Amino acid sequence: MPGIDGYALIRCIRSHPRTRRLPILVITSTADPVAVKRALEAGATSFLAKPINWNLFGHHIDYMIRVEQTNSIERFTKQRAEAVARAKDALSATLAARVRGQTRKMVAASEVELWRRPPDDGQSLDFAAGVLADARELEETLDQVLPFVRSMTEQIVVDDRLVSIERLIEACVERLQLLAAKGDVTIDIARIPSSMRVRCDEPAMSRAVGNLLQNAIEFTTPGTTVRVGIELREDFVLSINIDDDGPGVDPDVIARCLKPLDQREGHETSAPDQAALGLPIAKAIAQAHGGTVEVMPRSPTGTRASLIVPAELVEAKLDDVA
Repeated sequence: MPGIDGYALIRCIRSHPRTRRLPILVITSTADPVAVKRALEAGATSFLAKPINWNLFGHHIDYMIRVEQTNSIERFTKQRAEAVARAKDALSATLAARVRGQTRKMVAASEVELWRRPPDDGQSLDFAAGVLADARELEETLDQVLPFVRSMTEQIVVDDRLVSIERLIEACVERLQLLAAKGDVTIDIARIPSSMRVRCDEPAMSRAVGNLLQNAIEFTTPGTTVRVGIELREDFVLSINIDDDGPGVDPDVIARCLKPLDQREGHETSAPDQAALGLPIAKAIAQAHGGTVEVMPRSPTGTRASLIVPAELVEAKLDDVA
């Protein structure tokens, strides 16, 4: 191999997301302990010296495969536990934040109307109507969040099943078409290769993408288009992108929205915060799969929300790389 030796080749294989965990068997003409150590430090899985005992060679390969399968099971078990923990934290914090925010509004309104300005009959009716509206909003919040608590904290599993990206996105769009029509928003889906798939918990990943899409629909300008597309980078990292043409969100607000909700104490709940309440849940699901969620302002207006999936979970053809 001109310009590269076996040790460098192993390091190269280990540095690429697609081959990071590929079992590597080094076969060499020497059993030098220094060479063995260098190969293992570079990332080799096992080591054999010539002459090869072919009667044992197959058993050696089987052993390496079993070790990798065991490691894979351990990784997914760990991810599953982390997924449940993150989902519980995000969902519990979401519920607590919404309940706390609505309660504060109701208390503040009560103090103003009842203590600072003793109302007449007409004002009393207006105050009662306001409290009723807040109570209904609180009930709607509970109706939206509690199903997530019941389903996701019990069912989220990061497994090894391949899911079609095209099918996953189309299902999210179909689920939110009524909301888009109500807000006079058009959803446009870019071409997605039918061969592209990702290893994930399909219901959880669908929820994550759906949260990002719902935020874009609710926060964009009526009469505009929300675009859903993908970007497969050269390192096979997948980015599911959702672009809207809304007024844009301040970067500080975006950063606050992506924080765990229980760390937002002291901030008033603003419209952008309300629109982005699904972000911590989407981020928790993405992180459980080894990815993340990014939200960036677009120029001159609008926002891009991206769900990032690591290369090791993506199955795609070289022709699909952007």
